[in-house]
Amino acid sequence: VQFYKWAWRNEHIDNLPRNLDSPELKWSRYRRRRQEPTEIQIFSNTELHTIISNAYDSGKWCDLRLFILLGINCGMTPIDIGNIRWNQITKANGNYYLEQTRSKTGVKGKWLLWDETIRYFNQRFGSIDHQSNDLIFITQQGRKLNRVMDAEPERFANFDDITAISNTTLTRRFSRLIRRTYPDQDHYLSFKYLRKTGATLISHLDINNADRIAQIYLRHSLSSVADRHYVQPQFESLSAALAKLGAELGFHKV
Repeated sequence: VQFYKWAWRNEHIDNLPRNLDSPELKWSRYRRRRQEPTEIQIFSNTELHTIISNAYDSGKWCDLRLFILLGINCGMTPIDIGNIRWNQITKANGNYYLEQTRSKTGVKGKWLLWDETIRYFNQRFGSIDHQSNDLIFITQQGRKLNRVMDAEPERFANFDDITAISNTTLTRRFSRLIRRTYPDQDHYLSFKYLRKTGATLISHLDINNADRIAQIYLRHSLSSVADRHYVQPQFESLSAALAKLGAELGFHKV
């Protein structure tokens, strides 16, 4: 369409085609994308529990259980997990919360931590109650998790019974865990589908504004002027939704 208009303006053709505004001239790829949206795949409750139960490899000091719970509890990617500091975990009214601003979007998040998430924090670190500004998860070289593989990405270091790994190693180890757990499957869901699973399950809860609460959980970029400048995120509503979801999944007691 734009080509014909350009040709007409520059007097390469005398008249524009009569069917210039016909939908048939629009990009077929665009039409297919609009007509055939892809179905969002998520983990089932049974799959989550099976994966977590298989996520500890004592022979290689590889314990992915806490990472998996942070992925579903807080909708975090491996990079988000690598940015968690101890003083971002707070306690109020008998509950623990994790507060973090996502580096990708600049949007703040605050999540109620499930009982099971807290249990694995205590099991791995002795206690979840720390006041330092130190990063919780670091590589074997003592650096923060990042997108670049470390020199020895397959090595897992054990600091006070803590598995320290790189972002790429975490992603790869999770993929291997899924393949080992479900060897007969042709298609495997990656670590990012934990985040998709949490958001989808929240949006399906029988609560008010479930879709909006799912967006707060994900920390997506704020799209409206009101969201950016006037409206505070509904963290209390998200906490209630997470408590409900955690109870339904068997990871939290209400």
